[in-house]
Amino acid sequence: MKKKLLFLYMAIILFSCKKDDTVVDLGYNYFPESVGTFVIYDVDSFVYNDFTHTIDTFTFQVKEIIESVYKDNANRNTLRLERYYRGDASQDWLLQDVWVANKTVNRAEKVEENQRFVKLIFPTKKGMVWNGNASNTNGEQNYIYTDVDVKRTINNLSFDSTLLVTQLADSNLIEKKISVEMYAKNVGMIYKHFASVKDNDAVIDFSKSFNERIDSGFDYYYRIHSYGK
Repeated sequence: MKKKLLFLYMAIILFSCKKDDTVVDLGYNYFPESVGTFVIYDVDSFVYNDFTHTIDTFTFQVKEIIESVYKDNANRNTLRLERYYRGDASQDWLLQDVWVANKTVNRAEKVEENQRFVKLIFPTKKGMVWNGNASNTNGEQNYIYTDVDVKRTINNLSFDSTLLVTQLADSNLIEKKISVEMYAKNVGMIYKHFASVKDNDAVIDFSKSFNERIDSGFDYYYRIHSYGK
């Protein structure tokens, strides 16, 4: 009996050790913090002019780099994000914006044009919902992990693990609002689509698709071009 009890006791200890050694992936790598890390994006922007009934198209590149880390007023590690713009690869980069970001044990926040958004929450799990405007004065807006840890290819670049955040998806017969962001492990954001477009005609022409009827608003895409450190 003593031998049996000793064996059972040792088995419990070994099982406990195995459980303690298990590393749970909470998804922190989807929001890198390493200084010097950068991502370059190809940006396509479409502006629908209701007065001229034309579509103004703009293409350019954006580079976002983690320039440094410092302590903010709340003594949190804060990323200084420098954002550079250029028309194409033949031009020099020009510094246009400085944003900041913070990552805590349960969420990642980013300040864009003086507005703080909760970009991700941890752990990253499909179906999880949170208020992306929890840290600003805008109205509540639910973000959701549409999928997590999915292989994808963007701009001929392949990523083993990506997640998709649907921030807004609202459409009807005359208006469409979309906001989604995609992240890859150890890279950060690799894709973004934002659209707020509308058909302003008093009478809907159902012989045309919605895209053919758009006459106001804007629509833009960020697609990763390259990344590194």
